[in-house]
Amino acid sequence: HLTDDSAFVLPIKSMKNSASNSVQAYTEEEIKEVVEHAQRFAVNIMPEVDMPGHSTGWGEWAVKCPGVAGRERHRWKNFPVMAGKQAAWGGPLNIMREDLYSHLETVFKQTKALFPHSKYLHLGGDETNRQCLYEGVGLGSANAKLSEWTRIKESKRISPHTDAKLWDAPAPSYKRRARALLSDHFSPNAKAVDAALYAFHYNTQGVLDKIGVKENSIMRWDDVLDDDNSGGWMPPRGSVMVAWRWIEEGAHWKNLDRGYRSIKAHGWYFNERGYPYGCLTWMDCYQNNPLMGFQNGPSKPLPKYMHPLVMGGLGCAWELKPEEYASKVWVRLIATAERLWSNPKDCKHQKVEDRLDNMGEHLRADIGLEVLKAVTFEQSPTFNAEPFHFGKYAECNA
Repeated sequence: HLTDDSAFVLPIKSMKNSASNSVQAYTEEEIKEVVEHAQRFAVNIMPEVDMPGHSTGWGEWAVKCPGVAGRERHRWKNFPVMAGKQAAWGGPLNIMREDLYSHLETVFKQTKALFPHSKYLHLGGDETNRQCLYEGVGLGSANAKLSEWTRIKESKRISPHTDAKLWDAPAPSYKRRARALLSDHFSPNAKAVDAALYAFHYNTQGVLDKIGVKENSIMRWDDVLDDDNSGGWMPPRGSVMVAWRWIEEGAHWKNLDRGYRSIKAHGWYFNERGYPYGCLTWMDCYQNNPLMGFQNGPSKPLPKYMHPLVMGGLGCAWELKPEEYASKVWVRLIATAERLWSNPKDCKHQKVEDRLDNMGEHLRADIGLEVLKAVTFEQSPTFNAEPFHFGKYAECNA
């Protein structure tokens, strides 16, 4: 996650580290060192360049919306790096700038060059602050460009009930995969923001096509499938969606039902208050299952037709301080890794705990990480994990 509201730490030459006065960007040499170290352990590092929201860290390329920023000051109370800054949560890029897309082309090319082994480029797409966009770029004023965007958008309209699984047109297919959005019940303000967001994603996909980034190598958060974040634009079918929202949205289920490959992140947030939000203990992490999803209520097994599209899970450490990693990250990360990579049949509580502590001892002795023993602080008499299998759900073997 190399860009966000708080900073832009990619060493992009044209950025001149304008992202943040208090956060230093990586150098090309530092990124090369990290990438080469990861390769020695068969690990690929995937860069995320979040857009169009969470882009305050882009400096001059982001919009300024002092009114919205003032109302959202409370959201930064746990972010010392943002102290004293006037920024909205999820502040967007200035998508009205004529030179934005040539700049994005530069950013994409240099990012791909910095991470040559990464199969995917993560482009975010989550939590775009619509109010900030409306205020910051003056979408309320009559604008020929906005009118043209609205015309383009409406000309791409197809049935809003068309399922993504039916969208098999060849590239550049994004031009033919847009769903209808401009319905009569939307306010003029909403229509303006929708048209602008649609145009941003439409034009950004054009940049990706131009430089040869294949649609099946792009990853985004599941928010981009919502009208609020995309203005009705739909990602190419080959894209990968990361599902971080759970019951209300049922994002993992929804991604798969629409024909997208999906990575389940909800339930593996190491800073959250327990399943289904995240992991309050390593046992919460271990009992999560990428072949389960929410659909209009409790979590239940995914239909078998969805299984080929399930890519696994994602553990996330958001908003945590370095001193919290010993108790909140490493043990939970080890549990998540075993669950997703090994998925052993022997998953009784004591057996799992012993394996996690053995791995923790390795991290302490060989790498020098401070890792608390699983048994020392996380106990549960109700631990119940089952190995997951594509096509069937087996009982855990003793």
